[in-house]
Amino acid sequence: MTHAHADREQRHSHHDADDFGVRNKAHFDKLSADIWNIPWIKALGEQITQELKKEAETGGLNTKPSNEGTRAYRMLDYACGNGVVSRALAPYFGDIQGLDISSEMVDQYNKLAEKSDLSNQMRANVGDLIKGSDQLDAPAYSGFDLIAMSMALHHVEDPALMIQRLSERLSKGGVLLIIDWVSPAESGCRAFTGMHNHPARHTVSRMGFEKKELDAWFADAGLESFTWRWAADRSPAPEDQGGDKQMFFAKATRPF
Repeated sequence: MTHAHADREQRHSHHDADDFGVRNKAHFDKLSADIWNIPWIKALGEQITQELKKEAETGGLNTKPSNEGTRAYRMLDYACGNGVVSRALAPYFGDIQGLDISSEMVDQYNKLAEKSDLSNQMRANVGDLIKGSDQLDAPAYSGFDLIAMSMALHHVEDPALMIQRLSERLSKGGVLLIIDWVSPAESGCRAFTGMHNHPARHTVSRMGFEKKELDAWFADAGLESFTWRWAADRSPAPEDQGGDKQMFFAKATRPF
């Protein structure tokens, strides 16, 4: 652990992180499954799906067709929501574990997995890697070929600590993928507006990240071969929230 990382852990007490986690859990437990049918949220999910499929086809996500070879490639979908990332990458991973702080999100994930005939290879449970638990110490939650966290880092109080926790669960040669918003200063997009009245205002630490931040956090977590790219197109967002935004895909690898 670097001195900078140790200092961060001292500044951000577990009590503070727990408070932030409690607010997130309460917010996402209240969300109805209907949120996924809101046009711009649905379009965002479809965009992420298509971007991931293109990335997987190039081999950039440490993927392997799930029906090939002797060992099932393993993926962790952290802050999994209803499983957009898991379903997009199901053809490449024989064992997909979803984790989310919200029991309601976990329930939606598992229902959609069953509906999609994927329940034999993907399953979600409630879990929080910042707080930790005996359950998460089990072998099932380590040694992943890919760990993905999509559109959730901005809900984390200490993103660097989150990336550290995720990196610890990777196998050697495993890839960590973070998908989120590019900061308005870097993307040129307008910032999210109206957040002071938004029901999620108490669950968001920031709305956008810069390349240099992700590069430093990945390196601090001991990962290498960092890459960063923008989504091919801007993502839809309502005009009353500032209009379209730019999404990024950042990844790095745990060394052998």
